[in-house]
Amino acid sequence: MNEPICFISYASEDLQLAHVLYRRLREAGLNAWMDKPPSPYRLEGLKPGELWEDRLREVINKSKYFLPLFSKNSVKKVGYVQSEFRQALTKLALIPAGQTYILPVRTEDCQIPKTRIDGISFAQYQYIDCFNANFSELVTYISSLEAIVAEATECREVSVHSADEFLSCIGSNTSISIQQSFSLSGIEVPDNRHVYVREVFDGEELVFRNLDNLTIRGAEGIRVTVEPRYATTMNFENCHGVVIENISAGHWPKSGDCAGAVMRFTHCSSVTVQNCKIFGCGTYGFETEHSQFIRFQNCDIFECSYGIFKSTETSSLDIVEVDFYDNLCFDAFTIDRSDVSFEKCKVLNNRPRSDNASMFKTYRSKISFTATRLEMGAFTRLGLPGEHSGLEFLNPADERTQR
Repeated sequence: MNEPICFISYASEDLQLAHVLYRRLREAGLNAWMDKPPSPYRLEGLKPGELWEDRLREVINKSKYFLPLFSKNSVKKVGYVQSEFRQALTKLALIPAGQTYILPVRTEDCQIPKTRIDGISFAQYQYIDCFNANFSELVTYISSLEAIVAEATECREVSVHSADEFLSCIGSNTSISIQQSFSLSGIEVPDNRHVYVREVFDGEELVFRNLDNLTIRGAEGIRVTVEPRYATTMNFENCHGVVIENISAGHWPKSGDCAGAVMRFTHCSSVTVQNCKIFGCGTYGFETEHSQFIRFQNCDIFECSYGIFKSTETSSLDIVEVDFYDNLCFDAFTIDRSDVSFEKCKVLNNRPRSDNASMFKTYRSKISFTATRLEMGAFTRLGLPGEHSGLEFLNPADERTQR
């Protein structure tokens, strides 16, 4: 690789965030450097046997842009990340006026440190917010500084009234406003490289793939549905920076058992689903696989037929103010090698499909709760190992459940 253009500075607790940014920069054709890059770039960071302090100092001095990731972790961190900050500020004193070098990045709502070196601090420079690891705007901006021509760098806003219009407009750096409900079944797929059709048992399902910075927003009462019960309603693969809001999505009009989820995210990152109603008869309300930084907020998930959601090898799946109710489950929550947090959620009136069904089925996962209320109902097993502070049982009898 050529000399690094972008040096990524981060606290160790934010390693996964830094990995997402590193990949996004590399995918955009920008050289980037961090001490512990993700696969398949592992040997492009610190190499075995290197004097790491000398190497970091050398790369900071050679880099064209310094990208400090500010989070609640990094701003209070005592350690080498603060030394990197000081080295960058020292170099900044030698940069000609008007030349961009430091690009402060806030990964969550936090205070930029005001520490000064030679009269200069990060707080003097305009930061960019990249919450939920959505680095699309940052990568586009650096690309423009480097005169790298990227496809559709201008974000376009469109309104659609039909499934045909919707599928034609699917693309990167696009905000789609849906003005009328429609079904995604039985329509001719337009010539769009981001949309393809996959055959399922009782029909076809659509897949949206290779997208960056896509927003799908519905007007009041908008519903997006599919009819084949084996089709996933909204299926995303290799998509980053996706926002879905104010949508009701599910299978309609038939009910009963099926094999298609309502939403599925595979190899995706920086996804936010908010103010949505996700309804059956999807096997699961949503599925995530090999993904990072997925957030569901202020949603309802109900009337699914196999379980509530299934997460496989997913890091930073945050579920905030989501109500799960009236679902029929083999196991309600299936969490496999994933990092999942529940905050201010409610789990009510869900029913098991068998006597040995668990509320949670987990494997090598980290699960946390904050102010989350759960009703066991007819489930006889909670299925959570260890302590589960932050989880409130709605009925005293629920605490009898076996782990």
